[in-house]
Amino acid sequence: MNKPPGVLSVVDAERMIIYTANLAVTVNDFDAADKQMRSLVSSYGGYVVHSFVSNSASGHPTGTITVRVPQPKFTDFLGQVEKLANEVVRKNVQGQDVTKQYVDLSARLKAQQEVKTRLESFLKEADNSEDLLNIFDHLANVQQQIEQLKGQINYLQNHAALATVTVSITESDTGLKPKEEWNTWNKTKQAFIDSLNMLMSFASSVIVFLVGYSPVLIILAALVILGLWLFRKLRRNKTPS
Repeated sequence: MNKPPGVLSVVDAERMIIYTANLAVTVNDFDAADKQMRSLVSSYGGYVVHSFVSNSASGHPTGTITVRVPQPKFTDFLGQVEKLANEVVRKNVQGQDVTKQYVDLSARLKAQQEVKTRLESFLKEADNSEDLLNIFDHLANVQQQIEQLKGQINYLQNHAALATVTVSITESDTGLKPKEEWNTWNKTKQAFIDSLNMLMSFASSVIVFLVGYSPVLIILAALVILGLWLFRKLRRNKTPS
């Protein structure tokens, strides 16, 4: 595998290194930079793993994109990303040597495959049901370990072959306020909409309260009417003729 220059010292070409990079950049135009980034990834034979876009507190778009590119093109790709930026705020490049882990996994896989071969030969020679069941159980366990080892090996191979790059992109503050901030009509229209929404929300709450508690309200109203009627009746009875 080729080593990206200036990242880590590699003893020999057989070493397996997993490269990752994290960058934070500012750009003049977020949408344009996002399109250029995706086009750049495609031109380098990579692909987008994840992307996220939102607005910052100042109202400017910001986002994060995670991509994977072929390891031999890793360094060149980073250089092109930096060219797209107005400013590189943060850059962190790391390389993880997984050669020993890969060799250990490969050795364990080879050993398990040899065990599987022996068990298969025993299976052909088994002459009773109990032996067959025991051998089948051992074979199932060995096969499970083989699949797990293959999965781990494939993971290392894949991540060594394709470097992972995460770029956080923020649009620069040009110093000009958005039109909505100084346009009086837009401010007035937004205030009217907000007040209308509040009024509708209040009316909705009142309706929900009246409908939801209508049985209780009816009983209370009946009790109040009955109380008033009794009160008036008692007053009439106490009034001297």
